[in-house]
Amino acid sequence: MKYTLKILMIGCAVWASSLQANAQVTVDVDMGKNWLGYMNVSELPENGGAFVFGSPWGTDDLVAKFSTSPSKLTLTPNTIGDPNEFWYQNTTGTAPDPLNPGGPGQAGNKTMEANMYVEETDTYAGQTVTFEGSIISNTLSSVLGTYGDYLTKVFIKDFAPDYSSFNVSEEIIDEGTTSFSINLLTDSGLGRHVQYGFATTGANVWVTDVGNFGTVEIAAVGSVAIPGDFDGDGDVDGHDFLVWQRDLNVGTLSEWQDNYGAPPLAASLSAVPEPSTCVIGLLLALGASSMGSRRRTCS
Repeated sequence: MKYTLKILMIGCAVWASSLQANAQVTVDVDMGKNWLGYMNVSELPENGGAFVFGSPWGTDDLVAKFSTSPSKLTLTPNTIGDPNEFWYQNTTGTAPDPLNPGGPGQAGNKTMEANMYVEETDTYAGQTVTFEGSIISNTLSSVLGTYGDYLTKVFIKDFAPDYSSFNVSEEIIDEGTTSFSINLLTDSGLGRHVQYGFATTGANVWVTDVGNFGTVEIAAVGSVAIPGDFDGDGDVDGHDFLVWQRDLNVGTLSEWQDNYGAPPLAASLSAVPEPSTCVIGLLLALGASSMGSRRRTCS
């Protein structure tokens, strides 16, 4: 019996390894996922284009928002409410305070790369990840800003555990595009972070002017996630706090505090998957081994 059990365990290990080696996963624009925001800020091309800083931002601040009826994700150029000359130029020549020229009609002074994405750590290691979806409309790419086009890219990135390097698959959502599908074979190393989502790039604009610069609307599925639900199980509890402690990039502490105790947005039933033949065989062998041991003990 011990020999049989050993053979079964080895067989299951080989079977599991073969599944992992050939695994493929497809992800989509699921509103129920924990979507994160990260902003990269650079100088305008005419000012050299040098990188200035990057930091986590709330998704609403990017600007990237989910809505329903129909379910969609809307991406627009980034808006900054601070009128300081760091962010805006006195392009109209009418600013009463040249040090704070921001306002309607004034051109932005920075290039903003707004990243809206889902991050999974270790989940997709060594797998081919496909990210796909449908484009409802795109008027963003047809707008020529003061310093060039505004554009949105769809991407999959596979980061090293310390985020020091990454592999990427990406493509620009061109005007007239109705769908997208990209894929990336991820590294099999432990601790790697796979991100998939969208990056919208262009100069910042004043909030009352943003309607002039177009939008990208992407079809979404699922229900809007509860802010603070960092483990994606449909509620906000102590486990979400532990997830946040281990990875501060999943969101903000205030999101967890503001929504602690929130119930699931919607109850759902899912079928319990049947155990595989290999697992059933292993369980039967374990049971038989246990019964044999009991007989020897009683005799």
